[in-house]
Amino acid sequence: MNLLTTLILTGSLLIASAETPSCNCASKPTSRAALLQGEHTTFNFSVQGMSCEGCEKGLSTKLKAIKDLQIQEVSHKEERVIVHAPTGQYNAEQLVKYIEKAGYSVSGETITLQAVGMSCGGCEKGLTKKAANVKGVVSVEKACHQTNSLTLTVEPGTCKTTLVKTLNKTGYQISL
Repeated sequence: MNLLTTLILTGSLLIASAETPSCNCASKPTSRAALLQGEHTTFNFSVQGMSCEGCEKGLSTKLKAIKDLQIQEVSHKEERVIVHAPTGQYNAEQLVKYIEKAGYSVSGETITLQAVGMSCGGCEKGLTKKAANVKGVVSVEKACHQTNSLTLTVEPGTCKTTLVKTLNKTGYQISL
């Protein structure tokens, strides 16, 4: 089933990542029309240095100047920037440079992966510990057996396909 068919059948908004046609991230694009124009990649960065709404507005203005980039959130309170771009048009490193050029630092990109096979809190702790030791992982935000999800902050530019392959060696079924 293709992305457009899924949208029509379910009426829901889906995000397509560069590595796979169906990403399980919770982020939504800013408009349904923008999504229907083609596949988009969602970038969710942990950003430090914003201290007020003025910082948010200033960074938003700079990001809005980037062709085809859609801004979902710029938050000094959450220390987060979430943007959407046509798949393949920008990569994480390019966007990090824009954010850093604006005077802020990026510690990583937050991603949520599907993690099947956990059945209890012990599984969550085990996967959290194993994931924290994987190259490219900055921190593990949450592993949840009830939602079968694993939320990580990874170094900007970390290859998600390689990350998933490595995490699959932990004994759980990990996917984008």
